[in-house]
Amino acid sequence: MLKQVSTAWGNGGDFLDKILDFSFTLPKIADESRMALLTRDIGNFW
Repeated sequence: MLKQVSTAWGNGGDFLDKILDFSFTLPKIADESRMALLTRDIGNFW
């Protein structure tokens, strides 16, 4: 909807490519690793 108002509201990835000096992709992680990360980090908030 915003893109209809102004073409400046385009693809977020294109915007990030303009402002970042480098780009990288992170590999997908296993469900077990994701759960371990969540379990570890949630302890910081509860």
